[in-house]
Amino acid sequence: MKIITISREFGSGGRELAKRLSDAMGIVYYDREILTAIAQKGGFHEDYVRETLEQNYLLQYPLTIGKSFSCVQPIPQTATDLLIAQRNTLLDIARKCSSCIIVGRCADVILRDYHPLRLFVYAEEQAKLQRCLERETDPRTTEKDILRQMRRIDKARASYYRLFAETGWGQKENYDLCINTTHVSIKQIVPLLKGYLEGL
Repeated sequence: MKIITISREFGSGGRELAKRLSDAMGIVYYDREILTAIAQKGGFHEDYVRETLEQNYLLQYPLTIGKSFSCVQPIPQTATDLLIAQRNTLLDIARKCSSCIIVGRCADVILRDYHPLRLFVYAEEQAKLQRCLERETDPRTTEKDILRQMRRIDKARASYYRLFAETGWGQKENYDLCINTTHVSIKQIVPLLKGYLEGL
């Protein structure tokens, strides 16, 4: 088995798919654990690490493509340090684990030398909206609120991806398998995906 990286559109069920697949295959799953490790090693609060690496913070800077984090305006040193720490954490995981699942973090690009199996999970907007509504706990949240959040987060993911890759986030050429969850439940996909992966 290989390292499996899972990139996903917000609301597509990619995180749920990764966790269920991890349980089904009995292999380690990394997601927010990466942020925890970065925070502990760097002495940062985990919320700060998450907000810097996952939210719109980096969108303030007009980035150019390149592996050295070059940009028109320099990214603040702390943010650069966190990007480097995340890269090093992913590389450390790859060195220690011959089989694992990693969600997001541009792991498919950062770990290219380890030849991971790269998955991309996506869905039609209405299906993503419905999935988000089903798990929403705040009754004041509207469909418009969720749609804005979906678009904002996916925009941030695409921008973040450009820090590491010369191709666009979500382009099918970047992945070994693209999974559309629009008309199927995650529970239905997992056994099929498990069989496919075990047959490689």
